[in-house]
Amino acid sequence: MSDSYRLPATVVSSGKKLRSVKEIICQGEKTSPSWAYLLGEYEWRSLGEVLEEERYLFSGLWCDGQRILALFRWRSGEVLMAVHVPEGPRYPALSTTVPAALPFERVIRDLYGFEAMGAEDMRPLINRGAWPVSWPLALRPGLAGCEEDDFEVRLFSDDDREFLLISGPASGASEASALFRQSVSDLKVSGSETIRGFTHRGIAARMMGASLEEAVVLAGRIAASAVVAHQWTFCAAVEQISGFQISESALLVRAVFAEIERILSHFRILARVARYADAGLPAQRMSEAREAVLQVFSECMGRRSLMDMVVLGGVNIPSPDIEDDVARIGIIHDLAKNIADLVDESLFVLRPLWQSYPGLLVRLRGLGPVCSEDVMVRGVTGPVARASGLGRDLRSQASPWVNAGMQVQSQREGDVVARCRQLFAECQESARLLNLFAERLTHVSADVPLRHIFHPENGWGHAVTEGPAGVVEVVLHLKEGRPASVMMRDPSVELIPLADRALKGVMPEDIAAVRNSFGFSISAADM
Repeated sequence: MSDSYRLPATVVSSGKKLRSVKEIICQGEKTSPSWAYLLGEYEWRSLGEVLEEERYLFSGLWCDGQRILALFRWRSGEVLMAVHVPEGPRYPALSTTVPAALPFERVIRDLYGFEAMGAEDMRPLINRGAWPVSWPLALRPGLAGCEEDDFEVRLFSDDDREFLLISGPASGASEASALFRQSVSDLKVSGSETIRGFTHRGIAARMMGASLEEAVVLAGRIAASAVVAHQWTFCAAVEQISGFQISESALLVRAVFAEIERILSHFRILARVARYADAGLPAQRMSEAREAVLQVFSECMGRRSLMDMVVLGGVNIPSPDIEDDVARIGIIHDLAKNIADLVDESLFVLRPLWQSYPGLLVRLRGLGPVCSEDVMVRGVTGPVARASGLGRDLRSQASPWVNAGMQVQSQREGDVVARCRQLFAECQESARLLNLFAERLTHVSADVPLRHIFHPENGWGHAVTEGPAGVVEVVLHLKEGRPASVMMRDPSVELIPLADRALKGVMPEDIAAVRNSFGFSISAADM
């Protein structure tokens, strides 16, 4: 084991009780980057104990083959990374006090073979028994088939009977492959589990050693509904490492793309909820409104997809007939204005239709409630958190939104109706922001290019962005200008177990409407 991975000496306590996550981490040995500290097993265990009071700080957990790394983020933007080198194949679990850590711990075991001691559930999460080896990213991979393909669901009473819902290509559905299993008692769901891992693509592993351009492309394939968010976050981490700052015009164009992506994502969720609630007309009108936005985007950009519009150093606007950035900025100005007007017109019709459609609100009201405490404990962000009373949006603290007078709305009920109401409100705000960004684009300097070519340096970077479904986060380590370690967080990782909990007490015919109201992506969670 190299010196860079040596265990720090155990810190002798002075008798003073450590009371915060920051105190526990900062008593460790400083390492690279400057915001990372090596913790021995005693300190790591102490961290788990303290976390019960500060669970909301937990941001992610991953492995680089030899070390376990945990990221913690404060609302001020400060981040700290706790690093632990297990002496053997096990390390103390954080999920005993931070439920949000459990999916990460299960993935680490599937990919690297390190087991979290004390974790409630260490069944395979993404290894479904079809891999040629077990623990494929470990320094010494295991033999194939040593992990059981365990689909066992934990029943909640002896009287429960269970049925299996299958979604994916085999059923002709548009969702990624997954098994949705519910235990039913007295005609209501008493327990639910989403069994995934069938679409694991190993995106983080494929990034290792790739060129940064290839890595940005891979980041855009994590979630179809959050392409801009993932590519922007990855690019921002690289730009932070190099100390590079994109131009104001490029920043505004990225924000325009991000708001369009948010509108498209929210419209799709609303259409699906209405369809699964047997409200055919609202579902059809929502789908038509989404298609109209895509049509406007296609007419302006010559394509229907937002993929690869965000690139290192700025943005890429595919317009072969236009050579100067002034004309390209004009296209983005018109795009933002046209979509803002279209969304305003659509919502003027869709909101009343949604409110007045016979039986729709009656059926959805009270379904799948989520309390603010559960949201906070599980690290959930985005519209789902705001629909449960946690009115926080990272855009309000980031450029160019910080000076936009952004209105962060929230609901209190936390049910399907509240989540849908939140999506409508955010689409309305996105339309206002698009108009504002379009106006700002008319005043940016014509001499500043939309993209700068720069040469990334070695080091560590961290970036976080508010995507359509919640916080998208990246921790990136570059060596020789290529990714050597990367942690990518998609909000679906936290949304899926929360959606399972919210299904308790729901009638079987309402399961799909509740589940779709969370807006998670199976393929994004399985990245």
